[in-house]
Amino acid sequence: NAEFTSESFNDKPRYSIMFGPDKCGLDSKLHFIINFRNPVTGDVEEKHAKASNSIKEIFSDGKSHLVSLVLDYDGSFEIQVDQSTVNSGSIMENMSPSINPPEEIDDPSDTKPEEGEEGEEGVEEEKVEEEE
Repeated sequence: NAEFTSESFNDKPRYSIMFGPDKCGLDSKLHFIINFRNPVTGDVEEKHAKASNSIKEIFSDGKSHLVSLVLDYDGSFEIQVDQSTVNSGSIMENMSPSINPPEEIDDPSDTKPEEGEEGEEGVEEEKVEEEE
């Protein structure tokens, strides 16, 4: 094992969960990010919790605050500031982009057939009608 040095501490190693407050200039955030490996493609993608409510005061009031992340076995999460909930939800439904994709995904290149054009189903129906 290599001894820890400040030079070796950087943002390169992959993390599973990143959580905590972040103040950069005028922007204030409370991050909750999960690195999720897609079971089909194997790609790792960052999933961000939607923005927390009413957290600006924890960056501007000059006081210390207890910031907590509670993860439950059922996939629910709760973000608390001073033991008051500021964000909650499910990691399966309330992350962006969603871990579970929508049931139907829009295909922008998909077009409706022109009037009079029919797929093979339409041709079959015509044949059945002619035989009767």
